[in-house]
Amino acid sequence: MFVPTNKDGVAGQIDYSGRLVINDNIRQTIALGNVYRFATKASSLAAGASFIVAFDPSMNGTHVGNHYKEKLSAESTASEVTLSLYEGAAFTAGTEIIAHNFNRNDECDPSLNIVTLVHTPTVSVDGTKYAGDVTIPGNTALGVGRTTSSTGEASDEYSVYLNPTKKYRWVFKNTGDTTTNVLVSGRIILEKDYRAGGV
Repeated sequence: MFVPTNKDGVAGQIDYSGRLVINDNIRQTIALGNVYRFATKASSLAAGASFIVAFDPSMNGTHVGNHYKEKLSAESTASEVTLSLYEGAAFTAGTEIIAHNFNRNDECDPSLNIVTLVHTPTVSVDGTKYAGDVTIPGNTALGVGRTTSSTGEASDEYSVYLNPTKKYRWVFKNTGDTTTNVLVSGRIILEKDYRAGGV
Protein backbone atom coordinates (compact mmCIF):
# COMPACT_ATOMS: atom_id res chain seq x y z
CA MET A 1 0.00 0.00 0.00
CA PHE A 2 1.33 3.42 -0.96
CA VAL A 3 1.19 6.00 1.85
CA PRO A 4 1.48 9.69 0.85
CA THR A 5 4.42 11.64 2.28
CA ASN A 6 5.12 15.30 2.79
CA LYS A 7 8.05 17.04 1.08
CA ASP A 8 10.36 15.95 3.93
CA GLY A 9 9.52 12.31 3.29
CA VAL A 10 7.43 11.88 6.44
CA ALA A 11 4.66 9.37 5.72
CA GLY A 12 1.04 9.89 6.60
CA GLN A 13 -0.75 7.67 9.09
CA ILE A 14 -3.25 4.94 8.32
CA ASP A 15 -5.93 4.19 10.89
CA TYR A 16 -7.22 0.76 11.99
CA SER A 17 -9.56 0.51 9.00
CA GLY A 18 -7.00 1.45 6.37
CA ARG A 19 -8.03 5.09 5.96
CA LEU A 20 -5.55 7.94 5.67
CA VAL A 21 -5.78 10.05 8.82
CA ILE A 22 -6.22 13.75 8.12
CA ASN A 23 -6.01 16.22 11.00
CA ASP A 24 -5.77 19.99 11.30
CA ASN A 25 -2.46 21.47 12.43
CA ILE A 26 -3.63 22.49 15.92
CA ARG A 27 -5.02 19.07 16.83
CA GLN A 28 -1.89 17.44 15.45
CA THR A 29 0.33 19.75 17.50
CA ILE A 30 -1.72 19.03 20.62
CA ALA A 31 -1.44 15.28 19.98
CA LEU A 32 2.35 15.65 19.71
CA GLY A 33 2.43 17.34 23.13
CA ASN A 34 3.64 20.74 21.86
CA VAL A 35 0.77 22.99 23.00
CA TYR A 36 0.66 24.58 26.46
CA ARG A 37 -1.81 26.80 28.30
CA PHE A 38 -1.17 29.41 30.99
CA ALA A 39 -3.16 31.96 32.96
CA THR A 40 -2.47 34.74 35.46
CA LYS A 41 -4.18 37.89 36.71
CA ALA A 42 -3.63 41.28 38.26
CA SER A 43 -6.17 41.92 40.99
CA SER A 44 -7.22 45.48 41.77
CA LEU A 45 -4.87 47.17 39.28
CA ALA A 46 -5.03 50.88 40.11
CA ALA A 47 -5.68 53.58 37.54
CA GLY A 48 -2.40 54.38 35.78
CA ALA A 49 -0.66 51.24 37.09
CA SER A 50 0.84 48.48 34.93
CA PHE A 51 1.04 44.69 35.11
CA ILE A 52 3.88 42.94 33.25
CA VAL A 53 4.15 39.41 31.86
CA ALA A 54 7.60 38.47 30.49
CA PHE A 55 8.72 35.54 28.36
CA ASP A 56 12.19 34.28 27.47
CA PRO A 57 11.82 31.59 24.76
CA SER A 58 15.50 30.62 24.96
CA MET A 59 15.78 30.43 28.77
CA ASN A 60 18.91 32.61 28.81
CA GLY A 61 20.34 31.10 25.64
CA THR A 62 20.01 27.44 26.58
CA HIS A 63 17.28 26.68 24.01
CA VAL A 64 17.99 29.10 21.17
CA GLY A 65 16.74 26.77 18.44
CA ASN A 66 13.16 26.60 19.70
CA HIS A 67 10.45 28.55 17.88
CA TYR A 68 7.29 29.45 19.77
CA LYS A 69 3.99 30.96 18.79
CA GLU A 70 2.20 32.68 21.65
CA LYS A 71 -1.47 33.56 21.60
CA LEU A 72 -2.53 35.91 24.38
CA SER A 73 -6.01 36.93 25.51
CA ALA A 74 -6.74 39.56 28.14
CA GLU A 75 -9.86 40.86 29.83
CA SER A 76 -10.46 43.89 32.00
CA THR A 77 -13.42 43.82 34.37
CA ALA A 78 -13.92 47.55 34.91
CA SER A 79 -11.46 49.94 33.29
CA GLU A 80 -9.90 50.32 29.84
CA VAL A 81 -6.46 48.70 29.58
CA THR A 82 -3.75 49.17 26.96
CA LEU A 83 -1.64 46.14 25.98
CA SER A 84 1.86 46.81 24.61
CA LEU A 85 4.37 44.21 23.41
CA TYR A 86 8.12 44.82 23.69
CA GLU A 87 10.86 42.79 22.01
CA GLY A 88 14.48 42.62 23.19
CA ALA A 89 13.72 43.24 26.85
CA ALA A 90 15.94 42.17 29.74
CA PHE A 91 14.51 41.04 33.06
CA THR A 92 15.20 38.94 36.12
CA ALA A 93 13.18 37.36 38.90
CA GLY A 94 9.42 37.65 38.78
CA THR A 95 6.81 35.10 39.78
CA GLU A 96 6.82 31.98 37.62
CA ILE A 97 3.78 31.17 35.52
CA ILE A 98 3.45 27.47 34.80
CA ALA A 99 2.24 26.56 31.30
CA HIS A 100 0.49 23.18 31.31
CA ASN A 101 0.48 20.74 28.41
CA PHE A 102 -2.82 20.23 26.58
CA ASN A 103 -1.83 16.57 26.12
CA ARG A 104 -2.03 14.86 29.51
CA ASN A 105 -0.55 11.48 28.50
CA ASP A 106 2.49 10.16 30.36
CA GLU A 107 4.93 10.54 27.46
CA CYS A 108 4.32 14.31 27.22
CA ASP A 109 6.05 16.95 29.32
CA PRO A 110 3.27 17.96 31.74
CA SER A 111 4.42 21.57 32.03
CA LEU A 112 6.55 23.86 29.92
CA ASN A 113 9.62 24.07 32.13
CA ILE A 114 12.33 24.80 29.53
CA VAL A 115 11.39 28.47 29.12
CA THR A 116 11.06 31.46 31.44
CA LEU A 117 7.51 32.77 31.78
CA VAL A 118 6.88 35.14 34.70
CA HIS A 119 4.76 38.04 35.87
CA THR A 120 5.91 41.15 37.77
CA PRO A 121 9.60 40.74 36.79
CA THR A 122 12.43 43.15 37.53
CA VAL A 123 13.00 44.83 34.16
CA SER A 124 16.46 46.25 33.36
CA VAL A 125 15.93 46.87 29.62
CA ASP A 126 12.51 47.86 28.31
CA GLY A 127 13.08 46.58 24.78
CA THR A 128 11.64 48.00 21.58
CA LYS A 129 7.90 48.29 21.12
CA TYR A 130 6.72 45.72 18.61
CA ALA A 131 3.50 46.38 16.67
CA GLY A 132 0.77 48.73 17.76
CA ASP A 133 -0.87 48.86 21.13
CA VAL A 134 -4.10 46.97 21.70
CA THR A 135 -6.95 48.55 23.63
CA ILE A 136 -8.88 46.21 25.91
CA PRO A 137 -12.24 47.80 26.69
CA GLY A 138 -13.53 47.78 30.22
CA ASN A 139 -17.04 48.18 31.60
CA THR A 140 -18.55 47.70 28.15
CA ALA A 141 -21.67 46.09 26.81
CA LEU A 142 -21.79 42.47 25.80
CA GLY A 143 -20.34 41.69 22.38
CA VAL A 144 -17.51 44.23 22.55
CA GLY A 145 -14.17 42.40 22.34
CA ARG A 146 -15.93 39.07 22.77
CA THR A 147 -19.17 37.84 24.22
CA THR A 148 -18.87 37.16 27.95
CA SER A 149 -21.21 36.00 30.65
CA SER A 150 -21.54 39.34 32.42
CA THR A 151 -21.63 42.99 31.46
CA GLY A 152 -18.39 44.83 32.13
CA GLU A 153 -15.98 42.34 30.63
CA ALA A 154 -14.40 42.40 27.19
CA SER A 155 -11.19 41.09 25.72
CA ASP A 156 -8.76 41.38 22.87
CA GLU A 157 -6.20 38.94 21.53
CA TYR A 158 -2.55 39.13 20.51
CA SER A 159 -0.89 36.33 18.51
CA VAL A 160 2.75 36.33 17.38
CA TYR A 161 5.65 34.09 16.37
CA LEU A 162 8.53 34.91 18.69
CA ASN A 163 12.19 35.35 17.78
CA PRO A 164 13.96 32.55 19.70
CA THR A 165 16.95 34.77 20.53
CA LYS A 166 15.02 37.64 22.14
CA LYS A 167 13.09 38.23 25.34
CA TYR A 168 9.60 39.69 25.42
CA ARG A 169 7.39 41.58 27.81
CA TRP A 170 3.72 42.35 27.67
CA VAL A 171 2.65 45.49 29.53
CA PHE A 172 -0.97 45.87 30.60
CA LYS A 173 -1.56 49.48 31.65
CA ASN A 174 -4.78 50.63 33.28
CA THR A 175 -5.55 53.73 31.20
CA GLY A 176 -8.94 54.30 32.78
CA ASP A 177 -9.90 56.14 35.94
CA THR A 178 -10.93 53.24 38.15
CA THR A 179 -9.41 50.10 39.64
CA THR A 180 -9.80 46.97 37.53
CA ASN A 181 -8.93 43.28 37.43
CA VAL A 182 -6.87 42.13 34.43
CA LEU A 183 -7.24 38.48 33.50
CA VAL A 184 -4.57 37.09 31.18
CA SER A 185 -4.58 33.68 29.53
CA GLY A 186 -2.62 32.30 26.65
CA ARG A 187 -1.44 29.40 24.56
CA ILE A 188 2.19 28.63 23.77
CA ILE A 189 2.93 26.38 20.80
CA LEU A 190 6.35 24.83 20.33
CA GLU A 191 6.84 24.77 16.54
CA LYS A 192 9.33 21.93 16.16
CA ASP A 193 9.20 22.03 12.35
CA TYR A 194 9.01 25.81 12.02
CA ARG A 195 10.03 27.27 8.65
CA ALA A 196 10.00 30.98 7.87
CA GLY A 197 7.14 31.70 5.50
CA GLY A 198 5.56 28.34 6.31
CA VAL A 199 7.41 26.47 3.56
